[in-house]
Amino acid sequence: PAPPPPPPTVEYQNADQEVIANWNKRRGKKPLVAVCFAGAWREWEKTWATTKPNLVESMDADVFAVSDQDPGGANARGKADKNFTVERMRAIFGSRLKAGEHISMAELRDLPPYIALPEVKRSREQGFFMWPYFFKIWRCSQLVHKHVARTGVKYDAVVWLRPDQATFVPWKISRVEDKPGTFELNIGPTCRQFSQRDLVIRPFTFMCANEGIVIGTYASMTVAMDLIRFCTSNSRWFSPKPEYDNAHRTINGGELPFNFLSWRTGTHLLRAELYSEMSRLCMDVKCVRTPTWLKTNMAYGCAKAPPPPQFWGNNRAHTPDLMGECTDHTNPNRDMEWGLGYDGGFPPHIPPNMVIPKDKLAPSVPPCTDVPDLAMQNPLGNCSRKDTRMDAWKPTAHRIRVLKGYGVPLILWENGTATPGWGTRLGM
Repeated sequence: PAPPPPPPTVEYQNADQEVIANWNKRRGKKPLVAVCFAGAWREWEKTWATTKPNLVESMDADVFAVSDQDPGGANARGKADKNFTVERMRAIFGSRLKAGEHISMAELRDLPPYIALPEVKRSREQGFFMWPYFFKIWRCSQLVHKHVARTGVKYDAVVWLRPDQATFVPWKISRVEDKPGTFELNIGPTCRQFSQRDLVIRPFTFMCANEGIVIGTYASMTVAMDLIRFCTSNSRWFSPKPEYDNAHRTINGGELPFNFLSWRTGTHLLRAELYSEMSRLCMDVKCVRTPTWLKTNMAYGCAKAPPPPQFWGNNRAHTPDLMGECTDHTNPNRDMEWGLGYDGGFPPHIPPNMVIPKDKLAPSVPPCTDVPDLAMQNPLGNCSRKDTRMDAWKPTAHRIRVLKGYGVPLILWENGTATPGWGTRLGM
């Protein structure tokens, strides 16, 4: 079907303003949640036995899903089910499935106009290693946006997770009645409040920003799931230097671009134990990988007390090689807009050709400033986290803001046209 015609006026400059307006309209009602399954469909039966009761049913969520015919995925970690069709999705998810997509190998090869924006194609052409993974995440967000545009249903929160991600403790979400636009997430002893430009993530692997399962408001998750649109040379992979670009392109993990995107868009990463893990590593709450520093800080935010021992998981010393600098001792909750990353050089296990010497911090590159408008093509220009201040490496030195277009999706319709979508932009 053809997209609805966009109206001539726009009520909101940023989608997070719409989040607050929608929150106020639905005050006292349970939050509406969309869950996006996107990635390689491995060991699906095992994980669905946990995500069905603990995630989807617990939050009474609508479901969106994207699969493809690629049997390997970005990292080829086990054989994926390449025949997870939309018909099978309907059989499994039932009436909760609002939209699904099964991408053929021909579509993956050719990327016809109805399935990929020009900047999405460019991201693959320029060698972004994690492109297959983030492409499916982006396609899943497209399903959500089209559903919102066509039905008028406005989700309060969105979750994305890999299909091979298991969840071991029920998730509960509610409104914080005295804080418009704020929601409270409870997962066993974990309690986290998040608002318009926040993302709640697992604090493990690179920069303590594991993107295997993420929750946030509709606005912040729109930005996060649009990551692949920004992974081109026009945005220098969110980084200040060619060396960074090369690492972002070739490293086999999604944490780096996800972390840098959060920094470049002023999106706050809230690190919390989500009691979730990849099925190939763990299928019990007691073996969830949990950094040792988190155990003593689990009573953060709205939690009343630290969790009992059965919720401590498989504590392990999370080495600086993986942490980056996200566990700054001056910040008891370990909440930063972005991990400080690699200004002091890449971790020692990164290949030498990617290492960035401490004395080469690109002084000729201007420091990053606020983003004038995120709802346009290639909005993130080349810039550096460094400036002339001695404390410029600290997280507080570059709290970047998006002035306009935060969380406003660019919807690619079936006829190949693209329109901005959110609120009154599509006559909702």
